[in-house]
Amino acid sequence: TFDKTKINEISDIFRIYNVLKKLDPANCFIFMFFRDPVSRIISAFNHNIRRNKSNNYHFKSDSTNETINEYINKVINFKKINNLKNYDSNLFKKISSMKNLKNTLIERMNYYNQLKEMYNITEYDLHHSVNDQVNFIPNYYKKYFDIGALEKDLKLNFIGNYKNLEKDWNKIIDILKLKFVPLLHENKGNYKKVILNDNLIKKINNSFKKDLNFYNENC
Repeated sequence: TFDKTKINEISDIFRIYNVLKKLDPANCFIFMFFRDPVSRIISAFNHNIRRNKSNNYHFKSDSTNETINEYINKVINFKKINNLKNYDSNLFKKISSMKNLKNTLIERMNYYNQLKEMYNITEYDLHHSVNDQVNFIPNYYKKYFDIGALEKDLKLNFIGNYKNLEKDWNKIIDILKLKFVPLLHENKGNYKKVILNDNLIKKINNSFKKDLNFYNENC
């Protein structure tokens, strides 16, 4: 377990990966929350708009000012040509020591800059609205598994439904026999409700069939 101080100290994703490699999966309770594809892509779009309005240059350079229709069509069109779903996973495996961390980070930065230039797809888009969520499930169901797992022994112990976030969080508390800790709603955006027409909803669901099937079967 890590307290907030320790989490802040391990702020870099590659260092987190090196920590995960040393964990014994048999002693871990691993869980995730799954979101239905339509809700997920609307959330990603709204957060991108929020980032675009930010004064933080990093956020602005990795955001969008598109309409919801333009954003959805961009994501769906890119998914049709995207064959690099396991890019970050393979990149992690190159990091055998801190010595080659710098070169790996440069390679990663150049890759995402190229995506932005060629397709207007940002790193944020790739992870939050382009890749299927099932690609990030380690060894849960082989038929859905596309991305290289951090460790072959990792397996999810619990999958929660984001729609029932609080209820499923309470289930985790009960399973682990932990003292109840209420969820805090941080980083909350104030957005106008996005209503999609049936055609756009159908487009999203067709593009994210694996996610939709998994959501309907397991969440």
